[in-house]
Amino acid sequence: MNPSVNTALVTKQLVAYLNAARLLLDLQSTYRAHHSTETAVTKVLADIPMALDHGNISMLVLLDLSATFDTVDHDILLRRLEASYGLGCAVLSWFRSYLKSRTHFDWPQIRFRSDSGSHRDRSSD
Repeated sequence: MNPSVNTALVTKQLVAYLNAARLLLDLQSTYRAHHSTETAVTKVLADIPMALDHGNISMLVLLDLSATFDTVDHDILLRRLEASYGLGCAVLSWFRSYLKSRTHFDWPQIRFRSDSGSHRDRSSD
């Protein structure tokens, strides 16, 4: 079977399972009907003025997470899929096989400290 077709089928089945088990967060936009980047932006554009009206300080941080998946430790991801989402052996085996062909890249971890506003590189810890 074509790998991209196989991935699309797994995605469809996994999303159906996550929806049926109500395991997706309400604000999760990816792979959900009637949710998109536009609905997320609309919510943010409504929430910021509302927060300001209530005297709260608002800050918007935009991140490009397009390569984030490749920084995830695959063993941790598989354990999380099993423990938090209840995925069984056959599904985990498929994910393990899929992940084997992907490269895991370790980024240095940064810890931000709110007391001084400075940060420290944790890769030397």
